Amino acid sequence: MALFLAHEARALSTAQDYTGAVRAMNEAEKSFERVDAADDPKWLSYMDEAELVGEFCHCFRDLKRGSEAVRLAERAVALTDPKYARTLGFVRMVLAQSQLLNGDLEEAVATATQAVEAAEALQSARFQCYVENFQREISPFAGISIVRQFNERVRQAMTSTGGE
Repeated sequence: MALFLAHEARALSTAQDYTGAVRAMNEAEKSFERVDAADDPKWLSYMDEAELVGEFCHCFRDLKRGSEAVRLAERAVALTDPKYARTLGFVRMVLAQSQLLNGDLEEAVATATQAVEAAEALQSARFQCYVENFQREISPFAGISIVRQFNERVRQAMTSTGGE
């Protein structure tokens, strides 16, 4: 139920329904606290605190609530098991977008670079979309050295993984 409520929160945040999204996140958190993972089916074993917090950071990013998104994305990065490289890549990109929302271009680019350097994640079309969205968001700063370097790093990484 926590996963479904988190997905509801994501949908509501995409629709810019702050009140509904926060309600769904609160319900998801309460449901998660009551979970006995031993009762869950095996296919749901990935649903842990890191996954739930990762869903929430997406919500606050979509709602343009940078400080909440950064706080939750940093927590999701810290909680995510490194064996989930793709998930870690996603939350790092959300962290970068959230840092950018807060006006922290340098920090955002550094975080995004760290995500891109995890080449395993680049093989995911969804992750590539996250990177492309970030590149669009930083495009007004294309003349700044760190942005040019990031875009070049992405180009090199995509070429080396067969993404271009």
